[in-house]
Amino acid sequence: MVFSRSSKQDFFDKAPKKYDSYKPTLPKHFYEIAERALHENEAIRSQSLAQMREWIAKDPNIVKCRTDALFLLRFLRPKKFNVPAACILYQKYLINRQIYADWFKGLDIQDPHLLQLFKEGFFIPLPERDHRGRQIVIYRFENLDASKYSSTDVFRLQEICFQTMYDDEETQIAGFVLVFDYSGITMKHVAMFSLTDYREYAKVVRQSCPVRMTSLLVLNMPAFLRAFYEITVSFMQKKVQDRFQMFKSLEDFKKEVDVDDYPTEYGGKLKLESILKTFQKKMLKKRDQILALDEMAIEISEDMDKDWFKLNGKSNIQAGGVIGSFRKLEVD
Repeated sequence: MVFSRSSKQDFFDKAPKKYDSYKPTLPKHFYEIAERALHENEAIRSQSLAQMREWIAKDPNIVKCRTDALFLLRFLRPKKFNVPAACILYQKYLINRQIYADWFKGLDIQDPHLLQLFKEGFFIPLPERDHRGRQIVIYRFENLDASKYSSTDVFRLQEICFQTMYDDEETQIAGFVLVFDYSGITMKHVAMFSLTDYREYAKVVRQSCPVRMTSLLVLNMPAFLRAFYEITVSFMQKKVQDRFQMFKSLEDFKKEVDVDDYPTEYGGKLKLESILKTFQKKMLKKRDQILALDEMAIEISEDMDKDWFKLNGKSNIQAGGVIGSFRKLEVD
């Protein structure tokens, strides 16, 4: 997507004169998954988008943001169309993009340093989905050079990759499988991440990232990494904690996971270089759109609770007349 100055301004108008309508493009079975798992159907989707847009238009703190259907569904689907929860998720997302600008702004895959980190194969988004339609992402720590990169590099590359995938409706509906392969990890890798940054980033992910993590597979975790694992898990909902599955070896992993569409390093058929080249092309297509997200802005007012903004967000939503018109749904 390429923006002119006028089209960019229209794209980030919080209350445009005309909103785009949702256009179904997915195979039927994905909408069946959405109805079964997320309570989504045409009526709920249409009503929820209208109510979320009403809230955005009335929120006094939001200055500029995206209101197109595909973007708002990023937040509605993880919250199973509980619109108040989706609105708070969106508000915290906008806030955290500004507070943690080093992690979330100016994300350019043509930055040679970040591109090289990607090419070395630390973050590996697989091109094929699993049998449940889920996007699989592998974190391969032995491919992360701790002497060349910082935690900020890792966080920024990860955000570029996820932003590239967020608009994939199949992923919005079916979710992610994250595979953490700690083979070859050393204390140098651990030293890359200060405890403060690690804890702050874990909170940001938990409270404001629109991701449906349906399965988290952990492979070859060494004993010295247990403390970081415990910290990470402690910030997660019980539901998410229950989605972790530990494997002591690659052989154990291959017994339970269909690895045909994994890289050859895991017993699959795909070459890692080919996987990365395919996804790099996808990132380049999304480059302008990802950089344009920096246009979004929210005023962080003094009356916001500084403890992760437990906000006037709910009161804003109530004042906008949104809460009373929803059915209450369980948050995923």
